[in-house]
Amino acid sequence: MSKIYHPIGMASAMGLALLSMGVTPSVSVPGSLCKQGMERIVVADSGSYPSAGQVWHQRVVQYCEGLQRPILSVPFDNGMPLDSVTLDASGRTYVATWAGYANFKSPTYVLDRAGRIESTLDETENISRISLDPTNGNIYVASPHYSGEWLGGVVRIVAGTPPHVISTFPAAMNGGKIALDSHHRLFISQPESRIGVIDGGSGVQVGTIQTRGLVDIAIGRDGMLYATTNGGSTYEFDPDSLRMKRTMRSAIKRNPGSVVQVVASRDGTVYVADQDAGIVEVYRYSSATPIASLSLPRVLGVAIDSRDRLYALCGCMSNGGPAVHVYDGTTLREVQRYSVGLSNPIAIAVSD
Repeated sequence: MSKIYHPIGMASAMGLALLSMGVTPSVSVPGSLCKQGMERIVVADSGSYPSAGQVWHQRVVQYCEGLQRPILSVPFDNGMPLDSVTLDASGRTYVATWAGYANFKSPTYVLDRAGRIESTLDETENISRISLDPTNGNIYVASPHYSGEWLGGVVRIVAGTPPHVISTFPAAMNGGKIALDSHHRLFISQPESRIGVIDGGSGVQVGTIQTRGLVDIAIGRDGMLYATTNGGSTYEFDPDSLRMKRTMRSAIKRNPGSVVQVVASRDGTVYVADQDAGIVEVYRYSSATPIASLSLPRVLGVAIDSRDRLYALCGCMSNGGPAVHVYDGTTLREVQRYSVGLSNPIAIAVSD
């Protein structure tokens, strides 16, 4: 599962007043239009920023491979500001919200294939980070606690029908970026740019990787662990030995405060999206420098589907406006674009 989180700083302070949890999504087009084997693309859209006394016109928009119009458009007008989305193998959508740095609860909603709320996980604090266990379908929700500084947090394991919390364990974390591999190992960002390695069953930390200026981590579709930093370097690690296999260096000087995300395909092609620079750098297997770059102003994140196609979420005000751009992983040519129903997208996920 590939996913992208929008930057914490982009959530307006107005969203902190949106404390009503009475979200009642409605469905615009039946989700059954997306047949088995067709990719689903889900986008969290924060809509236009509200005026005083108004609410955000937020939506979770879902597309099906090859269909230009959304198959679902679920309003979240009365909830907390949207933060991230994840799809599981059954077609459920997990929608995490953000309560800001104040000590508010930020629920995670679970939508069924028709866009109806199946359950609500409302125990998380501040912000939620979601990752899917690729072997058993369990969902891990990391909830760091922030009160002037990062004070650790908890990880909740979600499973069952309807989805509910089956286990909880504490964990040191800094911002809560998480990734899971096929051996139930949880990799999580921790203070001082460390990556903690946690047994996803017991919650016991079994290893540590030290980095500098850690920004994002991901398990690629090739099974390797990737970490990108604000200094312009991206590292590939063997998740078994925790040894570094490759260092990739950006061709541009990275803004230390830029929002950067990394994903990788089955053949080891690595994509690093830099929002400030407005580019996605492409590294082929074993290369240390980018072999190409895609120019996308306000690129908000990237994801990889089961056929190794690249999905880039662009909040562009030009170039056709906000859209999901889909690229062939071999030729890097754009093969599809989804834009209907988007106004201010912030996060994307694609199905396996």
